[in-house]
Amino acid sequence: MTVGTRFWLGTDDWAGLGQWVGGLGSLAAVVAALRIAGAETRRERAREAERVRLHPYYISGQWDEVVEGLNSKWHLVVTNRGTDPVVDVELLTLRGLNASAPYSLRIGMSKSVLLPGEVWEPPLYRLPGDVQIAISDEMRQLDMMEAEIVFRDLYGGRWRRVGNRPPGPETGALA
Repeated sequence: MTVGTRFWLGTDDWAGLGQWVGGLGSLAAVVAALRIAGAETRRERAREAERVRLHPYYISGQWDEVVEGLNSKWHLVVTNRGTDPVVDVELLTLRGLNASAPYSLRIGMSKSVLLPGEVWEPPLYRLPGDVQIAISDEMRQLDMMEAEIVFRDLYGGRWRRVGNRPPGPETGALA
């Protein structure tokens, strides 16, 4: 082909053709780079969306036993095991697990920020006496009460978690 077109194209034309071929190669390289960058951006967004979706699972309220000598006491703790802080954390209720006679005790204590790795122990000893009786050590030891907490993540999502159940979006009404 080169020999056949040699008579049609002069020296300058061959140089121009080389520049055109080089330009097309550069264009192909740019298109390939943009496709790779776009794919990486989509993967990064998917990873971030998955991280945001899973973060509420790392926030929990559970009973923790503290042994002091021969005695042990039970404390309710709300823990952030995630990598992001959560805000507007509220211990709404303590729910009884007795299926034949379900009940819930409204608590309503809150903490403005719960940092990663932080443990919040709501001061249940400041509750009225009848509520303190209802959350006696026997009930806690038998795992007969679970905490209902709500919180907001840094992305604006408001979440509700009851005991060890999976978290869900907070709708505002007590279930």
